[in-house]
Amino acid sequence: MIVSGLHATAASQAAMMLAAEDGTSILSAGKRAPGAPNYRCYRGSDGRWLFLAALTPGFFFRALEVLDRMDILVREDVAGEFMNLLRPAVGEAVGAELAESFAARPRDAWLGLLADAGIPSAPVATREEWLASEPVTFIGARHEADHPRLGRVVMPGVPVTLSATPGRVGHLPSAEHLAAASSLWLTEGTPDGESRGAPAGPAPAATATTAAAGDLPLTGIRVLDISTFMAAPFAGTLLADFGADVVKVESAEGDPYRVYSAAYTAVNQRKRAVTLDLRQPDERGALLRLTAEADVLIDNLRASSLDRLGLGDGVLATAFPRLVRCSVSAYGRTGPFAGLPGFDPVLQARSGMMLAQGGSGDPVASVAPVHDVATAALATLGILAALFHRTRTGLGQHVTASLAGSSVFLQCGELTTFAGRPTPTAGGVDFPGPGAVRRYYRASDGWLAVAATSAAQVAGLLSAAGHPEWGALAGDALAGNVASDEALARRLSGVLAERSVEAWLDRLAACGVPVGLVLSRVGELADSFLVENEFSHRARRRRQYWPRPAFACRRRPRGRDHEGFARV
Repeated sequence: MIVSGLHATAASQAAMMLAAEDGTSILSAGKRAPGAPNYRCYRGSDGRWLFLAALTPGFFFRALEVLDRMDILVREDVAGEFMNLLRPAVGEAVGAELAESFAARPRDAWLGLLADAGIPSAPVATREEWLASEPVTFIGARHEADHPRLGRVVMPGVPVTLSATPGRVGHLPSAEHLAAASSLWLTEGTPDGESRGAPAGPAPAATATTAAAGDLPLTGIRVLDISTFMAAPFAGTLLADFGADVVKVESAEGDPYRVYSAAYTAVNQRKRAVTLDLRQPDERGALLRLTAEADVLIDNLRASSLDRLGLGDGVLATAFPRLVRCSVSAYGRTGPFAGLPGFDPVLQARSGMMLAQGGSGDPVASVAPVHDVATAALATLGILAALFHRTRTGLGQHVTASLAGSSVFLQCGELTTFAGRPTPTAGGVDFPGPGAVRRYYRASDGWLAVAATSAAQVAGLLSAAGHPEWGALAGDALAGNVASDEALARRLSGVLAERSVEAWLDRLAACGVPVGLVLSRVGELADSFLVENEFSHRARRRRQYWPRPAFACRRRPRGRDHEGFARV
């Protein structure tokens, strides 16, 4: 198996890097700032920001009612069609009108009205406010521990919970935990260099089927996915990437995310689907019969909703003791915040990410659904851990993951605090990078991304630029001298602007400097490097291209690798 940054990028861009077979880019609100008018930041009359996350038509129409702006729908360029809002010119014009409406009242007044209407929204807050907030504390995402040198350290906790075997933060790294390699994982009494003994604990339970040579790791694992939108369904897709047989269960109306048909299909690649109305007893019984044959059940329903359907925690745990359940939510499944709706940018706003990326300017949202993808990956990790535990005990358990937990995990470096800790780097609009040797530079015909992170790489960068004598200036810059860093950036900008992107790629790579070209937002999937590395694939039935799975196995899944989403 191969795991690289390229695969991680494919996962994070799965719902956005979409193109038709003729190369036409598919409309995506995530490819521009400040975003579509239903999914962007607005400022109240008090100057404070909120994020409106009215992702679907239903949410947006209710938001227009709150704003008393239903007239937006009869604009000639909107013509009552929600998807017209994704057209750049239309979205820009509508967003400007709604910005004027939001500026009529203070931010918190709007947040109260939107919350009363059940519309996902959030204040744009700081990282410090988020780490100290009740939602973070309630889900156990904040952890405090003492370090022998740093003193009291406040840091993120474990972002995924397993009901039977929960993880924990054991200790903070320090010199006392350094060990000799010869003392690690060797069976007691076994001389160094000899083979290790069998692992401690009971032998793995026999599985129902024996994997055939060449099968993917999760071949034979059956997964039922009754979730909607992106974070939870994408966990099922990652399991399908490894060979699991994943069936998505939807109501007759379908997943609300289907309004973004191409993105929906990309998020649900390699699944099969079945339509069931879980409000009907006979169809709920059909789900239970499917569950009896499943290894994993994924949901993102509120606990109260599952209870009303007769599918509560106690029912499922009793009826299916071997079942691994995974529940994904915005703020956890219990407590005062469990009922709050939330999409990816809602957590970007609350967690301080938007303000940090905006720096001293306006808030900046990441166009990639970073919380959705991280939550899916963490949920998948929890599911795999629970399946492994089941091989030992024969029992399943309940895995829970949340966007709130992922928001802390994603910024663990920035949110870990202790006395004397340097202030984390903040961004800004068109932020070029954190320093002169790690930033974007304009070449004569495009942009380069340079990431020199070691002394040897910095020396290589200066050598490639033809100015090794700038080493002292670079040393001062790396030591934190802001004036030196700015001076070095100006000098490198002048030199790098003299040659083409291709010329610099070859020259810098030859000097051992990590470097890449910056792709255009149009036609990016046709880039020769991405094509050569099989970054994207074509869904034959839909005549569309989108990124491949997040992981590359030596053997591709049989049958549905390029088929996208199939309804059965």
